[in-house]
Order: sequence, then C-alpha cells, then structure tokens
Amino acid sequence: MSYDISIWHDATETTVVECFGALGFALSEGFALHESSKLRVEADLSVCDCADVPDEVSACIAVTKLIELHFSFANRKSNSETDAIALALKIARALRGVHYNHQTDEYKSFGNLRFKSPVVRENYSRKSLLEIGWWIEHRKLSDKASLKAFYERVGARYPELLPKRYGDVEPLQFKLEEHGLDHFIDFILREDLSFTACSRPVISFDLNVSPKQPIGFVEHWNQIAYRCSNISLCIDSDCLLDEAWQARLRDLWLMICDEVDPLIYSEARLVHDYVVMGKSSFGVDGRTKSAPISGCWFAGIPSDLPAAAAVGPKYLELWPSFKETGIARKSYRYLSATNWLDADGIAKFVAQPPDRIAAKKMRRIKALVIFELPELFPFSQ
Repeated sequence: MSYDISIWHDATETTVVECFGALGFALSEGFALHESSKLRVEADLSVCDCADVPDEVSACIAVTKLIELHFSFANRKSNSETDAIALALKIARALRGVHYNHQTDEYKSFGNLRFKSPVVRENYSRKSLLEIGWWIEHRKLSDKASLKAFYERVGARYPELLPKRYGDVEPLQFKLEEHGLDHFIDFILREDLSFTACSRPVISFDLNVSPKQPIGFVEHWNQIAYRCSNISLCIDSDCLLDEAWQARLRDLWLMICDEVDPLIYSEARLVHDYVVMGKSSFGVDGRTKSAPISGCWFAGIPSDLPAAAAVGPKYLELWPSFKETGIARKSYRYLSATNWLDADGIAKFVAQPPDRIAAKKMRRIKALVIFELPELFPFSQ
C-alpha cells in the first residue's frame, strides 16, 4: 500500500535540509529517506522551478519549489496512513508551504500562518525580544524603484513586515491599505524620522536608507564617526517557540542578507528585559539591554556572539575562525544556531571576533556617546 503527497514551498535549501534532518531523514543530493517498522518515506527534493502550479497553490504562496513525498506502508491494517498525513503536514507547516493530498484531492495552506503567542504575560513583566539587524555601506535601496521592489519581494513572502500604519507622529496618520505602497515609499524617503506599526509578531521594521543621509566618516557631536545605512527588525520572541516560525525567520534573515549583499555585518539576537506594556507593546527602562544594530553608527563587530551572524567580505579576512567555519553564500558567510533560543548561540561554532576588530564598549560623557574605533577598521577616511 502506498500514499502520495505533494508540498509546494518557497523555503531556502538550508531550511529544507534542516527540516528533514530534524525529522530523522537521511539526506542525499535532491533526495531524503526515512524508514521505520511501519513506514517508508521517500522524498524527492530536486524540483526547484515549478512550471505548472495549481491556482490553489499560487493564490497562497510565491511558489518556486516542489517536494514529492511517497509513503510505503508495511501493514495495511496499521494507522500508518494517519502517521503519513501527520508527517507531511508537519513538513508543510515548517516550510510554510501548501500540502496537497493526491488521494483526497485536498489542499491545505500554511503560507499565511498568523502568529498567536502561546504565552500570556502580565503587564510590567519582563521579556526578551528578537532583534535582527543589517549594516550596509551602499545605497542599493535608496531610490524609489529599488526600495519599492524590495518591499514587494519581501512583503509577498512575509506580509507581516509591511506596515499596517505609518507616520511621523503618534497616532500614526496613514494606512497602507488606503494610501498604497507608493505613498509609503515616498514618505519614508522624504521624512528624516518615521514610525511604522506592523502585524504580529513583527513589532517594528525600520529601514534607515535615506539618500539625504551621508555614508562614510562624518562629524557628529564634535567627533568623527562612521555612518552607514542600516535595517532593523524587532520581533516578539514568543514565535521562536514554534518550529515553523523559527524556520521562517531564518529564511527571512537570509533573504534580506541576499537583498542587501554586499553587507558589512548582520545578526539576530535576543535582547533582554523589555517591559510588557500590553498585548503587543513593549517599553524600555534602565534595565533593558540594547541591540548592537539599532542605528546607523558602525564602530566594529559586536564582541558578544549572537544567535546568528553574517559577515561581509571586508571582515572575513580579519576574522579567520568565521571565514573557516561560516557557510558561504553570495559575497558573505553566515552561521546560525539550530535554535535561536539557545543561550550559547553561534559560540559552539566560532570564536569571538578578535579584539582588534571588535567594537569597544560604549562610553558616555553626560548625554554624549563617545565613538571609539577598534585597531583595525577597514574603511578609509
């Protein structure tokens, strides 16, 4: 007795490999195999460009890839059919794909999962948030056409990143649904300061790419500092409790790394001691830590290793252990913990950045932040 199920998806190869590996599959080139006393599962992973996509699928995801699952049952009387469907649904959910059961002619989409926190937290309690950031030294996203195309590509796969509302004062004046993407792009390129409200679990997604702002060494508060473009993304860390959301966030992180390549540095890390101020609002106080990539000023590689990091070409030669162990992708290399909730992060794979390229501890004189550059800083003044 056998059973066939198809899964359409647009996940990265890395996420597919991690998904099948975590489920106990043996992997080879374009193929995965899982065997038990009741069930044998063969998975064809080789189809990367689907030419004939059903309308039921294309309406849910920007599909490019297909996985064909073939189940063979050792015993017709066992509940292996139920096990097969459960396993296929788990794979489709982890890849945020569309599950199609050939036997029942039924589709089930996981391409528009909505976040629902499994944890109820009291107001004024403490929690960690996931902060993902990118430092970049180019202006690939500083014109309207490029920035609009970026939001269209990212928003098609991760609609939570598109703002529901935006403006320069609270309450936010504009709604994307009413004013459209062109108005939003014009607004963020025109305004020096803008705020957005996104869909959960995304708390904020900010691009500091205005063409009006300089890139390079500039005078700032009577000192010379290095300014670059940056992107910062803040997410409710409760979504990391869900395997599908973990996989999705890794895909998102790498997708934006590819979009902004060549980058200087990017990372994902948990930032602790935010104050819960409601269902989806969080405040800060003196105990709240700060993310390294929270602004446009770059002064070296953060010394504390995060849950995931991507290092651009200017720093790979200066951080030998990362160049040796990092996974090559475009012009950068990256490392990621299997579970971003793991306190050790990527420390299991790589040594801390050498002191000569690491950012120095921030100093303040009253309200003034003192920028101290490390010994090696590969940008010319």
